[in-house]
Amino acid sequence: MGQGYSYLFTPYVDKVSAPDDQTVVIKLKTTFGPFLGSVVRIYILNSKLVTSHFKTPGPYGDNGDYGTDWLLTHDAGSGPYMMKEMKLEAYMLMERFRDYWGEVRNDAPDQVTFLGTTEPATIKTMLSNGQLDITDQWQPTENLEAMAKMKGVTRTDIPTTGEFYLMMSMRSSVFQSTKEKQSSS
Repeated sequence: MGQGYSYLFTPYVDKVSAPDDQTVVIKLKTTFGPFLGSVVRIYILNSKLVTSHFKTPGPYGDNGDYGTDWLLTHDAGSGPYMMKEMKLEAYMLMERFRDYWGEVRNDAPDQVTFLGTTEPATIKTMLSNGQLDITDQWQPTENLEAMAKMKGVTRTDIPTTGEFYLMMSMRSSVFQSTKEKQSSS
């Protein structure tokens, strides 16, 4: 499809095969040091379920929309939780998938809700009211410090690897090249 995180793999992946139901073989064209760290961006889906929801016509010829519209609000994954309900830009309710192939802690929650907001006042209020268990990493320092002082709240910093994209408009006059400045003089 050439979307999302495909840029991580397109220059390096030569062939992909599935010799059996439990194995995927990825042959690289060349050495790619961060390959193992990138593997978390390969999403495994139930292909029969997704193909049954292809919308045609779509941008991918006979494959219509490749099920992308349906996948916005439905689940076809292979993880320990499955989407129960999705309201775009509001929340996603997930429930534990009891037939998950991997190990899950016994005390893992049966349901998890992801909220579609990072608004500091909302997050702080919900946490203080016991309506929120975990917050996002994008909270301002002042909010994190205030929430850490609340009764029953513990602040834990978890160092992880991650990505941050800073998009900049190259059409802004701040970024005009010397040549453009000279030609406009």
